[in-house]
Amino acid sequence: MRILHVGEQHVGPVAPVSLPPSLADGSETHPMHGYRIGVFWDWFNDATPEVVDCCKSALIFLSAKGAEVGSSSLPT
Repeated sequence: MRILHVGEQHVGPVAPVSLPPSLADGSETHPMHGYRIGVFWDWFNDATPEVVDCCKSALIFLSAKGAEVGSSSLPT
């Protein structure tokens, strides 16, 4: 999963993104504010139930930290 900052355009292959240090240490209430996470639900939900549950938990956590989670689509 690639996390894009608001206004950032995705170009090229997906690369790992460093999350703000405050996400782990709890020093900020909403350290992910301004980040958007696009999920292609058709593929997301096609994984094993254990993987889907784990990933949904991660999205809930990131959303609670201020990230905007939304649907994404692929060009046809």
